[in-house]
Amino acid sequence: MSKSSWSQGAGRQSRRTRGSRRGRGSVSDERPVILRLAGISRRYSGAENAPALSDVTLTVREGEFVAIVGASGAGKSTLLNLLGLLDTPSTGTYVVAGRRIDELDERARDRLRASTFGFVFQDSHMLLKETVAGNAALGLSINDVDPALRPGIVAAALDTVGLLEKAGDLAGNVSGGERQRVAIARAIATAPKILLADEPTGALDTANSTRVARMLRDLNRDGVTVIMITHDPSIARTADRVIEISDGKVLSDEATADQATVRGRRPPETRELPAATQSSWSRVRERIGAAISHHTVHAARAALLLLAFTVGSGGLVTAIGLSQSAAAQVVGRLDSAALDEFLVVPKNTPTAIRTELALPDDAPASQVAEVAQQRLRGLDGVLSVGLTSIAEFDEGVTLLNPAMVAEQPVLSPQIRVADREYLRLRGVSLGTEHESMRLFERNAEAPAVILGPALAERLGYADQVPGSQLWIGSTSAAIIGVIGELGEEPQLASALIVNPALAAVVSAADPTLIVQTEPGLPAGLAEVVGATVAPGDPSLFTAETVADLRSLTQGVASDLVSLITIVSWVLLVLSSLSAATAAYLSVHARAAEIALRRAVGESKRSIWGQFVLEGVLVGLLGGVLGSALGVVMLVVFAAQQGWTPTFNFAFLGVGVAAGACTGIIASLYPAALAAQQDPALAVRGT
Repeated sequence: MSKSSWSQGAGRQSRRTRGSRRGRGSVSDERPVILRLAGISRRYSGAENAPALSDVTLTVREGEFVAIVGASGAGKSTLLNLLGLLDTPSTGTYVVAGRRIDELDERARDRLRASTFGFVFQDSHMLLKETVAGNAALGLSINDVDPALRPGIVAAALDTVGLLEKAGDLAGNVSGGERQRVAIARAIATAPKILLADEPTGALDTANSTRVARMLRDLNRDGVTVIMITHDPSIARTADRVIEISDGKVLSDEATADQATVRGRRPPETRELPAATQSSWSRVRERIGAAISHHTVHAARAALLLLAFTVGSGGLVTAIGLSQSAAAQVVGRLDSAALDEFLVVPKNTPTAIRTELALPDDAPASQVAEVAQQRLRGLDGVLSVGLTSIAEFDEGVTLLNPAMVAEQPVLSPQIRVADREYLRLRGVSLGTEHESMRLFERNAEAPAVILGPALAERLGYADQVPGSQLWIGSTSAAIIGVIGELGEEPQLASALIVNPALAAVVSAADPTLIVQTEPGLPAGLAEVVGATVAPGDPSLFTAETVADLRSLTQGVASDLVSLITIVSWVLLVLSSLSAATAAYLSVHARAAEIALRRAVGESKRSIWGQFVLEGVLVGLLGGVLGSALGVVMLVVFAAQQGWTPTFNFAFLGVGVAAGACTGIIASLYPAALAAQQDPALAVRGT
């Protein structure tokens, strides 16, 4: 509003006193100066236009009631924010109660704001999910007033504004006028020396505007210095002094009350908060309670955050449990399949081998095998020894006697000599086991064969034909059956397996022996095989293991756990990002609350700590729920796979700790963002 328009609205009383009040000559001049601005300017970064404030110089004395008026954009709110330490000037000197603001750090300014100023804004900035009493007590909490003393202080403040009976009502359930009165109660509860009111009646009807203006005047009569921004001339006239701002400059500074009225007021009272403050532990409890309360009243938002942390922590616990359970299964299978076996392979020096074993040079391979088997069985830890060898048979194999039936399929399959122990150890079995398998014992003398399934089909052999025989050249042998399970020997599908009694017939090479040991011993026993079988020349027999599976199993288990753990941590990070996004949005949704807390003196560090604490609590709870969920999922999945779940109660600690840590991490940036919120902008909703 322009100077002329204000003068017209202010009436004759204002014009009569113009010139008599420029900070000089009134009773108020006898009172101490509480605020002094000299050459204050405020220019915002990046602003190309004129500064919001330019070369403002004025003083405010204790107990004054000052109204600041002017058109929209004139700089009124900027001036009020500078007065209330919500903003800092670009140039000039500002002194509050004898303290130069430019000599104070941010924490000292926060403390000075908390102890000196009370704020009432056009928007009451209520915490709508909190009670009326809880809103009124906000400043007391931030000022660390002893919780035991707060109810009495709050009751007195609410009684002052006529809302004591509404103390237990939710702020969201009271009217706009009542909320503004609660805002006044919140401001006066901290016993401020200066009350700053930014358009306190702007959103109210005439009746409520008059009531709020009367309350401000009553507070001023009790000694509170009141500085009010208003666009309403009738409200401005309730003040002792009117400062008009235009284009960032003080256009006029006029007294509106006659001197007799001012002289009749009592001196300002010294109002202080109680000296008793809450303990550190009480402060921590209150912070935790506030964090829990926030999540409780914002249940939907908290549920989404909790879900994110629960999924992340639950996925981590499940993944770790499954990885260790799977590793246990893998290790068990490796133990059963290879950790108890190794091969003994003779060198291609038949004469030297027989000499070393004290056998004739023409001794058959079966004798070589028998001596080697006996010596190996003498080793501690050896459970069983089987044999196999490749035959060098050049004649055909027929299903019928070739001397009697000339026209029939004649095949030349691979022929393998093997005993019963070898077949068992390699997992080879017949479709139907029967007693005839004794013919594959190493001492059996009757010739016997087993057909690979593909070979049986080519020969036209029907399994389970009693008394069936097969001719290897001119030698007949009983057919024991057809391989049903190939185990670890898939190449036997087209092969003919003959028992040791036929080794000489098929010109078998010196056998390879498979040795079964107690679990974990193959690597050690393999090192002494040569010296055991051929002491005079250990190099004649060598041991072959698939690998030293003692280290391999550890590697497999470790790699499996590492892989799944990495995947689970990725899941946890993604959940944390989701939680951080929700927390980031929460900062914007709570901008007014943050601004209010900063206005009543809460520090940036305290704001940061509160947001981190809220993240920790929901992360911790998510970790607990996620750990429980992870255990349930582990049991269910393991049951479906037929595994034995591997439980380690450290899983639970990992899940809970991961939830808490990711709660901290997810809240760090949103908390920093909240702490850096500009309260001067937030209170205006910009």
